[in-house]
Amino acid sequence: MSYITLGSSIWTIQCKPHYAESWRAILKTRDDLLAIAGGQQGAQAALNSCVINGDFVVRKAYDIFRKKRSKLGWTKALACTEILPKHKVCVIQAAQQVLSTIDKIRACGYHLVNWCCLCEKVWESHRHLFFRCSYSQHICRLMVNWLGITGCRSDLSLKNWLYRISTKGGLSGWKIILVTSCIAGLVYSILEERNKRILKGQARHPDLVAKHLQWTLQIRLLVSNNFSIRTG
Repeated sequence: MSYITLGSSIWTIQCKPHYAESWRAILKTRDDLLAIAGGQQGAQAALNSCVINGDFVVRKAYDIFRKKRSKLGWTKALACTEILPKHKVCVIQAAQQVLSTIDKIRACGYHLVNWCCLCEKVWESHRHLFFRCSYSQHICRLMVNWLGITGCRSDLSLKNWLYRISTKGGLSGWKIILVTSCIAGLVYSILEERNKRILKGQARHPDLVAKHLQWTLQIRLLVSNNFSIRTG
């Protein structure tokens, strides 16, 4: 280090092409820290804050550079462990619109016929599948009736649904678990039916899809929480 700095400060030396890659990385990190902290004084204060009881805490240093984002309000309802993991992953991807729907694939330059294989009426997209498709809406109505919920709107986006549940929206306790599990299961079941039709040529009536989802949720929630679901 003394050879590189030649008596200068680590804060003032300039990066040179002949420096080793490790040194160039160190000086780049220094420049990033100076930019974040607004100068040498702020950078030194930031580094001092990473020292606890004489030990340098890497986690605190990482937090300085890590880009911090505001918490996503719609994800709070998905924190419950009762939701099946595969359902949870699927609903998060759908809410963020990263599933490989036909409109997404076409946007990447692939020439596919964009057609919803569920309703066979309009183009396929995240917004259509969840829940503007007549097939999806049929299953949704069956699940809403099964849960005994009134005033449910299918025109809301998936994120808005989850956000309303996360902020309770008149629900509490096990009802939040039920509704969130139902929404996650709905998304998974619709996508599963869509994939089976495309990849295997298999098709099921929406009533059968809803019945299977109801059975899945009952088993999952009974095992996880030991409470029963009263259905009509």
